[in-house]
Amino acid sequence: MIFLSFLCIVLGLIFRKVSLLFQIILPVVTLVLLIRKCNFKKMVICIGIFGLGLGLSYLNFADTNKENVTIEGIVIESKENYFLFQSGIYKYYVYEEKTDVNAGDILKLEGAVDKLEFNHIESQFDFASYLNDKGVFNSFQIKEKYVIFENFLHQKDKIELFLSHFDENGQLVLNALLFNVRDYDSVLNKNFEQLSLIHLFAISGIYIHLFMNVLNYFFTMFIKPKYSEVLSILITFILSLFVFPNFSFMRVVLIKTISYLNHQFLKDKFSRSDVLAMSAFVFILIDYRFVYQNGFKYGYLASYFINFLSIKLRGTSGIKKRFLIVFLLSFLFLPFQIASSGKVNVFFLFIQLLITPLASTIFSFNSIFFLTYPFFPPLINIFSYFFINLINSISNFTFSINFAPFSNLALMTYYAIFFLLIYASEIKHHRLFKMSCIIVVAFNCLRALPVENLLISSVHFINVGQGDSTLIIHRGKSVLIDTGGIYNVDVANDSLIPYFRKQKLYKLDYLIITHDDFDHDGAKEDLIDNFPVGKVIEDYNYFPLNINGLIIENFNESNLDRGENDASFVLKFILSNVKFLLMGDASSEIENMLLNEGYDVDCDILKVGHHGSKSSSLYEFLKATSPDEVIISAGKNNRYGHPSLDTLSRLESLNIPYKITYEEGTIKYTFI
Repeated sequence: MIFLSFLCIVLGLIFRKVSLLFQIILPVVTLVLLIRKCNFKKMVICIGIFGLGLGLSYLNFADTNKENVTIEGIVIESKENYFLFQSGIYKYYVYEEKTDVNAGDILKLEGAVDKLEFNHIESQFDFASYLNDKGVFNSFQIKEKYVIFENFLHQKDKIELFLSHFDENGQLVLNALLFNVRDYDSVLNKNFEQLSLIHLFAISGIYIHLFMNVLNYFFTMFIKPKYSEVLSILITFILSLFVFPNFSFMRVVLIKTISYLNHQFLKDKFSRSDVLAMSAFVFILIDYRFVYQNGFKYGYLASYFINFLSIKLRGTSGIKKRFLIVFLLSFLFLPFQIASSGKVNVFFLFIQLLITPLASTIFSFNSIFFLTYPFFPPLINIFSYFFINLINSISNFTFSINFAPFSNLALMTYYAIFFLLIYASEIKHHRLFKMSCIIVVAFNCLRALPVENLLISSVHFINVGQGDSTLIIHRGKSVLIDTGGIYNVDVANDSLIPYFRKQKLYKLDYLIITHDDFDHDGAKEDLIDNFPVGKVIEDYNYFPLNINGLIIENFNESNLDRGENDASFVLKFILSNVKFLLMGDASSEIENMLLNEGYDVDCDILKVGHHGSKSSSLYEFLKATSPDEVIISAGKNNRYGHPSLDTLSRLESLNIPYKITYEEGTIKYTFI
């Protein structure tokens, strides 16, 4: 009943966030489970719990914009350049460069409350959504800060002092594995991504479990097992205070505590599934938004799956059992990894089997050193050097397969196979179990084949912020028109290349640069350096360009300097009888020239010139093009004010619908 109650409240909390297909299927599956496992009274209770979860999902505590306000509260999370602050029912994001506050500090802040907004581009980490899932919907601009109570642990100072004993290699590894702080620009971090192991380059429940087992084993040599278990829980809890509020630590300590109480005082009255559910309920009672965070989702999904497999594989030998658990867990989380990076390393399973024990060992021993004294820094530096070089060496001999993210139907099918696998294990049908494992692997192999790129054509207006980038895929060929460019963002590696992987592209056949403005070609060099690019076209003499029957024409053959907006290519092509016109940064002067010289500007999809600037998109030109839809490629809150209100009002007066990339994200058109 405890597990079913947990299942129902989680389903209620996530119901509004999943797709319509899942909204239909999940309640049906849960209802069937309730009918099989519960009487009428218990069913009513479970349905009521689902309703409670659904009701809570509608609560969003967003403060209103205010000037000159004073708030008091507690720091609930502190990073290098920001901290999260709770005051009453409201949570705030507070930016402060190199902040010195620690989680647990009680502060009084004076300043202004603003709406939480961040510019997010394609494939980049969505920081606003991440904060929303934590219940943070506003930012606070500090004018004055007063410390009412200072956390006596001073986590940041103690961590900094500890790391000062180690060299650069040691600090890099310890910071990531022990304190969950990663240098995203480091070679090690990039190689972990290359090996599809980025989830291991952070504090993991696997590491914490091993650490507690090491402690428990050591203490049992001197004291009774029941006391050694308490001591290992207590020491892990103390360690967790220095990395608070890391969810993995909190989850493992709570599960271990409830398991101990259940075993020692309740004589194992509750099953392992119920113990996991009870620990999850504690987090939901503290803050139901834990359910939306990846640590909760992945942690409990893995815990339940490992628990189930451990029971069903009880008679299996140690090595074989470990391999099966890692194998099935890896494929269980594969859709999440693909959604994040768009690729999977071919040898990720075997690499994970090799690296996990090594990373766990580093975590365990250095956790002990942190709580006592940093013993033997030279030895740890050597071990870290070996670890880093092992990862770097392995990454040179592996390659990845590009994957498209799972559609809702594909995801439902994929996990239906997992349910079949679990059912086969439940009834001890070994042949069906093996067949299900084979189907899981085969399903992913088939999805990795880029067949649709040969059969389906598509046009993608990629969200690259304040800039332009358009991808065309036609009969196995690919063309990128402009790369975008942001001075403080690596658009090529952070946005374009991950997006290409998700489209199962391994090369670009053509790269067309419409003109030399940074927001159109700023990512060109990084893209060429890090992704196979065929022909780069920056000269109007290459047009018309024939790409497997797709003809791309350029209507602007101006000889102006390539950095000028009016030298921008104006490109038209027809795909499956749909006419596209891409205006680049062409101004109203070029628009008048096209009209006066009789160019065929009629189109179905128009990407307006210069990001919707008031210097483009004349009323007469929009009327002549008569598009069914307009695309505006622009960044959120950009300093130019794009798109102009004048442009938007002209579109509205002509009843032309429009989409803006900073609102819609990447905009895709698909043709069979």
